[in-house]
Amino acid sequence: MGIFDELLRQKPTKTLFENNKNKLKGEKLAKEIYRRLQEKTSEDIISFQLCEQQCSLTDNKIGGDYFVLPDADIPINSNGQPLILLAQLNFEEMPKIKELPNRGILQIFIDGHDGIYGMDFDAYQSNIRYIEEVPDYQTIKQCTIVSSCGTIGNEKQQEELILPMDSSKQFMLIPKLVKQCLSIEDYRFEKFLISECADILPVDEKGRYDLFLDEQAYDWLCDNNVWLDCQIGGYPHFTQSDIRKENTSQQYLLFQLNSCNAIMWGDAGIANFFISSIDLNKKNFNNVLYNWDCG
Repeated sequence: MGIFDELLRQKPTKTLFENNKNKLKGEKLAKEIYRRLQEKTSEDIISFQLCEQQCSLTDNKIGGDYFVLPDADIPINSNGQPLILLAQLNFEEMPKIKELPNRGILQIFIDGHDGIYGMDFDAYQSNIRYIEEVPDYQTIKQCTIVSSCGTIGNEKQQEELILPMDSSKQFMLIPKLVKQCLSIEDYRFEKFLISECADILPVDEKGRYDLFLDEQAYDWLCDNNVWLDCQIGGYPHFTQSDIRKENTSQQYLLFQLNSCNAIMWGDAGIANFFISSIDLNKKNFNNVLYNWDCG
């Protein structure tokens, strides 16, 4: 049953329509919705500030060189070309939130030889590698190092890469624990309006709740719907629409990177990586949903 079917099933009375004049409108309606969002849906997330600088092989970072453990294969695309490091997350160097591992490194890769950076429109599968123990200096010395442009050792770059960032740049990710509430692009937003805001929503002549809100209310919610440059956990943002549904197993926002600084996903887009709570608890990163969209 869809959201609007649910509204029809609830059948608000026409009396509610006659009482619309007593309902909140515009900015007042938006502020009350936002207050309830903060009260009911706020949770701890990790927000990252991006700082352009040289990073080590084990730092939290965007771009740069990456290490491949001695007993591991180099991550490659279908043509055998090395993948490019989009982001590296060192869980030992960030605030703790209950859903995430307390240790280890997560490497998130994209394809620099593909116009859509390795995204698969059919499966949305990602290339992610989890290293449970952060390697020490001696281990790093034995690792294969893949450069930010996908070369190894003295290899020369064979072709220009297609990336959302300049391969010569890298950004340190500086973590901070913050609170975040449900975003208006999240597919659960309309359901929240029904369950938590029905008493303040206007209704139409047939007594059905109006989820589209008035222009002033919607604009206020958009203006106060803060987009973070980069985050783990919390609620995703989209320039198009939420790719998840209620029956999608991958609901947890494992990583999100917005267009910011020298990073550009198409026409000012945003990239999301989602994982199921079960897989995250098991530290299984083989079934992560990867998507990016742009305006």
